[in-house]
This record gives sequence, structure tokens and C-alpha cells, in this order.
Amino acid sequence: MDPQKTFSQAFEIVKLKEPAMQTVAKDAKALQPALIITVLGAIIGGLGSYFFPTTLGLVTYQPDVSGVVVSMVTSALITILGLFLTGFLAERVFHSKLNMHGYVKVMGHANILSFLAIYPYLGIVSLVWTFVVFCYVLSKLGKLGVGSIILLILLELLIFFVVGSLVAGVLGTAGFGGMMGY
Repeated sequence: MDPQKTFSQAFEIVKLKEPAMQTVAKDAKALQPALIITVLGAIIGGLGSYFFPTTLGLVTYQPDVSGVVVSMVTSALITILGLFLTGFLAERVFHSKLNMHGYVKVMGHANILSFLAIYPYLGIVSLVWTFVVFCYVLSKLGKLGVGSIILLILLELLIFFVVGSLVAGVLGTAGFGGMMGY
């Protein structure tokens, strides 16, 4: 992995340069750097929440170290699972011209934007521009129409809601059972 090449390609992708996207999507060695960028983004976002506490009205929230570590791991796992889920659904359900691994490689590189989350309020800018890149990638490389992209988003939201509810239910039940001494 050549870090200079990887970061250069990532910046070209977030500038919506289609040739860079095509190159990364077809590069057999681009998956590892994409996943590394995604994990680094989660780590940087976690550090940002620690170093820059969030203030909402009169309440300031600053997580402790264990909360930051849990946040980093959870964020990385959910993001990686989300990338693969989106790529899978786009390819298999919506017949995207971009295969799952190509999608993960391109959007993994686009996660360079998550480095902005070192300052939490810039994380919002990162999120908005990542959504723009997401739509561009699915439209240009995946050849999906607006309707298909909207349906893909809705399907993913439904899946994450159902899975999240099941996980919360299982964890909640386990936690309640532990409190009751079962």
C-alpha cells in the first residue's frame, strides 16, 4: 500500500473525479486501503468527541476513554457493514453496473472525509458531502436512477432499523436479566 497514492486517489474521489473512481473500483489492491481509511476515520471521529466535548444548551457531553473506544469500534464496524450492505443491495437488488467490492473500494476511499470529524461540527459537513459522493458514485458508476437510489436508501434504513431493534432487544433483555440476577 502506497499511502501517498491512496490519499491522492481518495482526494480525487471526494472531488467527484470519475476517472479516479473508475481506477479505484477496478484496482484489486484497493480494498485494504479503503478499509484502513474507514477505520482511521472512526478513530479520528472518536478522538474528536473526546477532545472537543459537545455542548447542547446547558449540557456538555464528553465521553470517558472506554466510551470513546466503544464508539470507535462501533462506528468502524457499522460503517464497514454499511458499505458492504449498500454494495450488495445495489448490485444484487438494483442491478448496479458497479459491483459490491468496487463500491466498497470507492466509498471506503471517500471516507477520507470522516477525518473532518476530529472537530465534531465538521462531521456534519463530512456527512453531507459523503452523501453527495454516494449519490454520484451510484449514479455515474453504478448507472442507477434517482428512484433506485432513493429506494436503496429506504431499504437500507429499514434493514438497519430492524437489525438495530433486534440487537437492542437482545441486549436490553440480557441487561435486564443480569439486573434481576438470572
